[in-house]
Amino acid sequence: MAEAEHRSFGKELNAWVQTIGIVIAAAWGVYTFVYTEIVMPRAAPVNITVDLGLKKVGGDKPAVKNPAKQLIPVEMRISAKNPSTREVYLLPSAWIAYGIRIEATGDKPPDEFQKPAALTAETGASNVERCASVSSGDIVAFGGLLPDTELKPNEVSTRTLIFYVPPNEYDSLDVRAYVPTVAKENAVSLEWNLEQKQNTITATMYRLDASGDRQEMKRDKDGSYSDEKIGLQQATSMAELSLWQ
Repeated sequence: MAEAEHRSFGKELNAWVQTIGIVIAAAWGVYTFVYTEIVMPRAAPVNITVDLGLKKVGGDKPAVKNPAKQLIPVEMRISAKNPSTREVYLLPSAWIAYGIRIEATGDKPPDEFQKPAALTAETGASNVERCASVSSGDIVAFGGLLPDTELKPNEVSTRTLIFYVPPNEYDSLDVRAYVPTVAKENAVSLEWNLEQKQNTITATMYRLDASGDRQEMKRDKDGSYSDEKIGLQQATSMAELSLWQ
């Protein structure tokens, strides 16, 4: 009798152990799914990579016969990729192209070569040359960039466009592309404006409420915008192209 009770208790204990094991395995499976599919993607940095390329296109002979109307076609190709594990929402993106005039410095190098100079965050991505310097520049083209409003993980958005510049007017082109993104859809809206006095384009950003009404956001001390709650970021890409033959 005691042996039968012992066997019954052993079977019951074994059943309980199996049940607990199944519950633990199920709980671990749920935790793993939630962590890898929800928690980790939300915690992952939301960002995109931008690739910008320029090249002169067309044959040696222009399509127009009137020399006064001759133009140089320039092809601009841009691609934006979402390398993160979560969806990214694109705000209106923009690009601007400057026609640059270069002049030789002659026997006198720039001041940066004659006194100690430091590369800082304020100097940006500028460079200094001993034999040449920028004499002037003009905005030759600008506009919207990518038509997409969202990018899924590893999705790529591309665009190729052509703009025109006059020959023998500029030595090179300097093109800059701006692609702002957010992690939360319909949280903000953005507008780009051409600022003639500053010779650039600037963005104005607005918060959107549930009804779609907007209120202009406050800028940071450096004049930019930031908001970690909606994952506001901006990818910038720059490219230069010589117009010499």
